[in-house]
Formats: sequence, C-alpha cells, structure tokens
Amino acid sequence: MVLKIILFILIAMPLFAQNLIDFHIQDQFKQVHVTSDYAGEVVIVIGSDKAGCDYDKLWAAELGEKLGHTASILPVAHMKGVPFFLKGFIRGKFPKQPENWILMDWGGKFNKAYSFEPGLANILVFDGQGEQIFRVSAGELDQEIVSEIENLVN
Repeated sequence: MVLKIILFILIAMPLFAQNLIDFHIQDQFKQVHVTSDYAGEVVIVIGSDKAGCDYDKLWAAELGEKLGHTASILPVAHMKGVPFFLKGFIRGKFPKQPENWILMDWGGKFNKAYSFEPGLANILVFDGQGEQIFRVSAGELDQEIVSEIENLVN
C-alpha cells in the first residue's frame, strides 16, 4: 500500500509543478533557450496547442505591451504528437521574424509539467526565484486578468 502511494506521488508530481521547469528547448529558428537564461527574472509562460495559438498571440502582445521589460515572456507551442518528418514543414508555418520566436515543445515538457488546457492560452507567472505566483487558462483577452498580472509583476 505504501509503495502504491509513493508511486502515485512520483507519477502525479509533474501535474502539480509550482516552479519553472528546467528546460532546454529550441525555437522555430533552432535557437536554444534554457532555464538559466531567465534566472532572477519574472517569467510569463504563455502556451497552448494548435487550437489555442490565436489566443496565445493576443495575450503575448497585450502583456508584452503592458509589462515592457519588467518580465520575460516565453511563448510555448505544444507540439507533442507531430510526426518527426513534418517538423521542418511545421517550423515554416511559424513567424519568420526573429523577434517573434516561439519555443517548439516537441516533447510536451511544458504541457506535462503544467497540464495545459486544450484550446486556450495557458498563462503562468513565475517570480524571480522561479516560483509560480499566478496561473490562468483563458481565451479572449480579459482586462481584469491583465490588470491582476500587471499588479503581480510591478
């Protein structure tokens, strides 16, 4: 019985991640981004599957405009399940401007750690120590949520 409880805890731990995960992931330009690049910074992860990608764009643009350089925004595309032979084709569908990079999470690491809600923008805010201080899954922009995030970050 104790073994079953320990096994459940070990399996369920990623579902309850409260800290920024350790990652080493490429964007669509094959530029590697790692957790240590953001040490000491407030980080906002905005991630989704294909069905939620339009919401991601809205939230990233709005939060980027409101927060400026007070937080680092990490856009994440949940790509697990895409066949390996389509990766190049899929990369070509993402923005071509280097300043509009998006982490290509082929392994589903962020989704596994934070249980992204399908079809929505999943917005997670981490403080400078990497601890999660806010989380919401949303569709269209909601100015109350934007204000709440602004208050947390500023």
